[in-house]
Amino acid sequence: MSIFRPLFVLAPLALMLTACASDPKTEALQSEVQELTQKVQKLSTEAEYLERQKAMNENNEQRIYLIPAANSDALGITSLGQLRILISHLEPEADGSKAVLQIKTANGSILPSFTGSLEWGTLNQATLEPDQSSILSQNISFTSPAAPTNVTSMEVRFSDISPEYLGFIRLSGLERQ
Repeated sequence: MSIFRPLFVLAPLALMLTACASDPKTEALQSEVQELTQKVQKLSTEAEYLERQKAMNENNEQRIYLIPAANSDALGITSLGQLRILISHLEPEADGSKAVLQIKTANGSILPSFTGSLEWGTLNQATLEPDQSSILSQNISFTSPAAPTNVTSMEVRFSDISPEYLGFIRLSGLERQ
C-alpha cells in the first residue's frame, strides 16, 4: 500500500505539470502576436513620419522635404513644377551614408536641366522638426539627356551621418539651366 500512495500523489502532480507545460500551438500564437505587434508599431511610426513629411511640404513652395523613416516618396512644388522625390538603397559608408535619389515630375512632363541644393540632417525627436544645428548641404545638378525624360536618379552621399540618424532630406533652390 505504501507504493500506491506515492503513485497516487505523483500521478495528479504529473498531470498538472503536463497541463502547465508549454503548448506548441500556444507558443506559435504568442510568437505570431509578438511579430504582429512589432509590425503594427513599425507601421504606426512610419505613419507618424509620413504625416509630418506631408505637413512640412503642404504650405512650402520651393523646398521638398523627405523623411527617410516615412518609407515613402515626397511631393512638392518647385520652380520646375510639381516634383516627387524618393530615396532608395540607403546604406552606410565611411564618414556617412550613400543612397540613390530619384527626382521625377509629378505630371509626366519632361524634367529640364537644373541645379539646386540638397540638405540633410537629424530631426528633433520631440517636435519632428529639422535640427538646425545638424544641417549639411551639397550642390546637385542634372543635365537633360538627348532623349527627354521625366525622371532622373543620382547617387548622393550624406557626409557625417549614418542611415539610422538621417532624419530628413531637403531639396531646395532648384533653378533651370
